[in-house]
Amino acid sequence: MTNIYNYDFYKVRKEVKGVTEKKTMVYEIYLSTVKYVHKHSEGSYHNNAEYLTTQADLRNFFDGDEAALLRALGDLMNYWGIDTDNEVDPMRTGGFEEFPTLGHVCSYIERRVKDS
Repeated sequence: MTNIYNYDFYKVRKEVKGVTEKKTMVYEIYLSTVKYVHKHSEGSYHNNAEYLTTQADLRNFFDGDEAALLRALGDLMNYWGIDTDNEVDPMRTGGFEEFPTLGHVCSYIERRVKDS
């Protein structure tokens, strides 16, 4: 008896693997930021990735809950291995004033990762 293979499945799988293997640092920063923002928010979007762009207002997204934003930032610091010894680091204390949009968070992470 022979096995029947769905070549379309393998073609799509190969394309997806190719994209994820070639992703840039900026893409990874954006995806990790979206993941942790959603983890700590109470957003009720059906397709989360469609609604969070770099212009997304974090104060509105978190319904003003600055503690939730700081938890997301803490997880991002751990994910990227950003040094947290500095007590005045914006990712520890900045909140919505320092990071009004998702793009601000991504830019800050990119600068910190490049500096290390």
